[in-house]
Amino acid sequence: MICLCGSLVFAQTTPAKKTTTTTTKPTSATGTKPAGSVTKPASTAPAATPAATTTSGEGSENRLQKMYDEYHGVNQSKPAATTPAKPGTTGKPAPASRPATTTPAPAPSAVAMSDDEAGFHVGFRAGASYLLPLETVTGAKLGSEVGYVGGLVLNFGRGLFSFQPEINYSQQKIKATATGTNLDLTITGIENRIEVPLLLKFSFGEPAATRFFVNVGPYGAYTLSGRTKGTLFGVPYNEKVTFNGSEGRISYGAAGGLGVALPLGPGHLTVEARALYHIGDNSPKATTPTSPTEDPSTIKRALLQGTIGYLIPIGGR
Repeated sequence: MICLCGSLVFAQTTPAKKTTTTTTKPTSATGTKPAGSVTKPASTAPAATPAATTTSGEGSENRLQKMYDEYHGVNQSKPAATTPAKPGTTGKPAPASRPATTTPAPAPSAVAMSDDEAGFHVGFRAGASYLLPLETVTGAKLGSEVGYVGGLVLNFGRGLFSFQPEINYSQQKIKATATGTNLDLTITGIENRIEVPLLLKFSFGEPAATRFFVNVGPYGAYTLSGRTKGTLFGVPYNEKVTFNGSEGRISYGAAGGLGVALPLGPGHLTVEARALYHIGDNSPKATTPTSPTEDPSTIKRALLQGTIGYLIPIGGR
């Protein structure tokens, strides 16, 4: 491109010299008559020559500039300068507005990821237990002492229905008092066991607010240890219950409870009153009837529990 521009400049400067020589020839022709008149046109000729050269030079430069601009497409820079200005002004607000619309989008999703939307909860419950006798015994008075209960709670599901299995450690106590001519005793039976309720949970109310719930389902229990203690005819009595393998250790029944769940922190604080009704166990059939005063665990009973717990949401929707 530099060679082309040089050749063009050389082509334009050559005619400029020709015009200069043609201009000087008339002055030399007039200079043949007197010598003084020759010097005058000679002084005027150089004055006209630079003027003609500058005008021709400016014209040639304009033409060369036009040719150079047309060849290199420089004249397209004007729309290019105006074109980016418009997209620049219209394009800059576009990305600014898009992040503005997408930025608030995660905020509602973070709020939606709350306790009521989680499909799995884990927590605990702990409280007191009280064994309630459901039958009377002739010649004896049955009562109970306060025990305790506590354990792990799992909950699967959301909304109205959910499945709630639990693993609890429970202690129940029953007391029998009998006085008479042939019998004088005050004895308390203590049983420590593992309970596994399998509950269907019904929850009512707004998930983010206070909710009421009902738990219903079967339970199974395994007795870890047992003991009877008290006085027999005024003599202290304390004996550990022995088992033959698993005989008498496994029991089962039905459970039901009412409670309320209060929103607290990331999860819910639960308060529940529950009853476990004893249906049966795997105790061997006795050949001779056992008196409830000798073994209070043989009577019909229900275990009442009052607990406070906390459930934490785990996982996504």
